[in-house]
Amino acid sequence: MTEPTKPSRRKITRRKLLIGAGLAAGLPGATIAWGYDPDWLTVERHKITIPGLEKSLTAVQISDLHADRAGSCSELLRERVAEQVRRESPDLIFATGDYITRPGDAIDNAAAWVAGLPAREGIYAVMGNHDSSEVKRALEARGVMVLSNTWTKLRGIALAGVGDLGRWPHQPQEVLARVPEGVGTILLAHQPDTFWTYDEPVALQISGHTHGGQVTLFTTVPAPQLMPRFHRLMMHIPELEPLAERSYLETRHGAWSGFFHRPDGSTLYVNRGLGRFKRISLYCPPELTFWELFPA
Repeated sequence: MTEPTKPSRRKITRRKLLIGAGLAAGLPGATIAWGYDPDWLTVERHKITIPGLEKSLTAVQISDLHADRAGSCSELLRERVAEQVRRESPDLIFATGDYITRPGDAIDNAAAWVAGLPAREGIYAVMGNHDSSEVKRALEARGVMVLSNTWTKLRGIALAGVGDLGRWPHQPQEVLARVPEGVGTILLAHQPDTFWTYDEPVALQISGHTHGGQVTLFTTVPAPQLMPRFHRLMMHIPELEPLAERSYLETRHGAWSGFFHRPDGSTLYVNRGLGRFKRISLYCPPELTFWELFPA
């Protein structure tokens, strides 16, 4: 009687072992490479109701262009943004600051790019902490309405804008107090922390400034929010001391990206922006925000 044949075991060769080890060693690098996304444009879509709005509108928010000599926002990304905006064909464009990075950047080029985006009912903008008076003049010369501590009536609602919290005259309380009671308000403000400097209710404040942190823990926690936890450790490493002494907290209220709310019903949205300083961007892709605005 013949004994049943035993299942054969696959022989693990040295070659297979080396291939497996190589794949295991390369996996973290591949994961990091996949997360490197300075030109990977994402479109976030949101809906909101605004009291007093006469008819439904669409709007696109762009923020933190940083059209500078260092290539913080590449030509490739700008082409992708412009193409996406043309595809969306919005009624309005809201631009929330930082069109350049430092003096000497091509202001006219940045202003022409913003002004060239299609919007049936106009482009409205505010200034960021990197912007100058020259940037403001260049935008206005091309037909962009820059809202500097003022508001305007738009399809039954108030569209307001304030100067940057750190650099420009910043008067949200005074501006919003002038809006008639019952009129819904959209406030453009470069820095999200503006949201906690006034007590007048707004339907929506849209901001940028933070770049989402530029590096996040697999799209969750922004790296700058983690930095203070490593402060003591970094101070023991001479090469890292300069980094440890710097503050990377672009928001004191943890408003790095997405939605935030106040008890009075006011809503803040923080856009991750387009530009990425030194092309550093991990699991934090540039953002274009598409808004559908509906009457309340």
